[in-house]
Order: sequence, then structure tokens, then C-alpha cells
Amino acid sequence: MHTIRRTSITVLLAVVAVAQLSGCTIIGYGIGSAVRSDAKAQPAAYVDEVAKGTTVSLLMEDGARLDGTYAGTLIGTDEAYAEAYAQWREQDAAEPPPPLLGAPVTATLASGSTVRGAFQGFDYDKIYFQRDTGGRALPLTDVATLGSREGPVYPTTVLYQMTTEGDVPLRTTHRIKIQEDLTSFDLRRVQQVHLPGSTYEKTGLVIGLAIDVGILLVGFAAWNDLRGFDLEIY
Repeated sequence: MHTIRRTSITVLLAVVAVAQLSGCTIIGYGIGSAVRSDAKAQPAAYVDEVAKGTTVSLLMEDGARLDGTYAGTLIGTDEAYAEAYAQWREQDAAEPPPPLLGAPVTATLASGSTVRGAFQGFDYDKIYFQRDTGGRALPLTDVATLGSREGPVYPTTVLYQMTTEGDVPLRTTHRIKIQEDLTSFDLRRVQQVHLPGSTYEKTGLVIGLAIDVGILLVGFAAWNDLRGFDLEIY
């Protein structure tokens, strides 16, 4: 007959505990790394919410895909914008054309109040004013109409379509870095914005660690029950 003393059982349980501890943690981390949640496709305007340096994938309306790092915006000079806007207004703008740059305009807001200033051009779903207190970008979602003394009153629907779907020059250009090259893109030609999905390393790590701790506690409980026991093997 062979007798296994309590000390031997303790050593055996310790070895098993060490083998188990970190095993599930490592497995959980590995599974969490492999599981990825796909980010929901966002509309073009979501680019304004993307931080510079974020990895993005842009699906363009012509089917092309731009994969790279968002490099922020570039605001053109007043001279370059004035030239592009004047040319567009003369050759491509629908009749009656939008206000001249620098013309006094009045924006009636959806709240009923008004904003007056010198018209400074368009951006994606925005219009720019120059006021005594400085420049101001006004989201078209806040505007009901835009009018000037020389031209008609434009409703928001016309302005929004003009700036988000038309070809009116915009003051801001967006850029994406593809490998080492900076590429400019027109936000109006973006169909969807995709951000990389999230992985679950931390979640898997916590779950695996919890399992390991549970196994360890069970092992200690079993060791406590065996105190004073000698296991006899025939």
C-alpha cells in the first residue's frame, strides 16, 4: 500500500493551479483579438466627426474605395475661392445664381431670428458669413432661408442640395493619406464612411482571468477539504 501525504496533495494542486492560471486568460485574450465588430457605415457628413490620424475607408459614389488615414481639412485661400466661385457662378450656376461674395445677405433661422452679414461662400451643408465680430459658419440645418437685396430668397432645401450634391465650389477640401501620398477628395462624392471595427482583447482577457480565478478558488476549496487526509493507494 502506498500513502500520499497531505503535503504531496498540496504540491499537486499547486501545480494544477499554476497550469490553469493564465491558461484561460491567454485563450480569452486570443479569442478577443480574433473577434471584430464591424463598424456601421456612416454617411459622408460623418467625416466631420473623424479625428485626424484615424484609419478610414471611403466608398465613393463611382464605386472607388479610398483606404488610408484621415488627414484633416485644407481651407483654400480667399483669392483661390473667389476665383473658383466667380467662374462657377458665371458658367454653371442655375438661374438665378446665388449671391456674390461679399454681398450683404440675411439668413432667416428656423427659430425665426435673423443673421446678417457679408456672404463668404459655401461649405458642405454650411454657409459662411463675415460679420463685425468675425467670420461665422452657419449649418444649413439651422437656416430656413437665405436672401440678398440683389437676388431671390433661397429656401434651405435648395441650399442643402446645392452644397451636398451640386458642384458649387466649397471652401474646405478634405484629405486622406494613402501610404505616403496625400489625396484630396470631395465630400459630396463620398457615399459611405467606414471606420475599423473594434476588437475585444480586453473583454476576452477579463473573462479568461475570471475563469482562472474561479478554478483557483475551487482548487483551494478542494485542498481545504483534504486537510488531515492521507490518500491510500493499494
